[in-house]
Amino acid sequence: MRFVPLLFLLLAACAEPPPTPLSATEAAERDSILALLGALDPDDLTRAFARLGAAPHVLETQVEQLGADGTLLASRTRTTQHTADGVTMVSTDSAGAFAFGAFGGEAVWRAALDEPPVAPRLPADAPWLDARGREAFRFGTAPDTLLGDRPVRVLTVEARPGEGDGQPLRSARLYLDPETEALVGFRLRRVMDAVLFGETTASSVLLHPGPDGWRPYRTHVETMLGAPLATPRRLRLTRRYAY
Repeated sequence: MRFVPLLFLLLAACAEPPPTPLSATEAAERDSILALLGALDPDDLTRAFARLGAAPHVLETQVEQLGADGTLLASRTRTTQHTADGVTMVSTDSAGAFAFGAFGGEAVWRAALDEPPVAPRLPADAPWLDARGREAFRFGTAPDTLLGDRPVRVLTVEARPGEGDGQPLRSARLYLDPETEALVGFRLRRVMDAVLFGETTASSVLLHPGPDGWRPYRTHVETMLGAPLATPRRLRLTRRYAY
């Protein structure tokens, strides 16, 4: 039994050190950003996509497969015209041959071309909104940028090295209308590492201002999938809207 205290001492020595406490200024900035994040209405994006029904537009949908180094291996593109009278095919194009391997058949990715787009949403259970999980992240702002011709605010969330290594959501950039604080876009990076499967996904949704409010401009998802003894697959889906 005399070895038990020594065991506890060894375990304590090997434990991760606690995060460095924030200064008063850093804590105030974090709390200000958290207040904005907590007040975001995810339905802002839903309403933007609902405006598509009243706005004649052209939609270009593109599915691509890339090599691990980014080389384009195959692509399919479909462009459609959307009006009150219905949907008209404008053009289709394809190049190369897709090789999906064990990560899904061709039907899955053909459906990405055929199915109507749905409004992307922020994760409802974003870990940085949980009081127990937010210590794994650091919060900040980036310089204002433009979406279309409108300046927007930029909030940033990043997993801290060490504490945040196990977080699936590693980083986020959130774009807010400075006048209404409405959510008008985001970029997310997700990393999931498991013994038998790995995934790295970057996704983005960007709106542009229109005469009837913010409306979709571009959505993008790029995923790298990996598994033991399988060739990694890198797939990309992009939708572009023109009015």
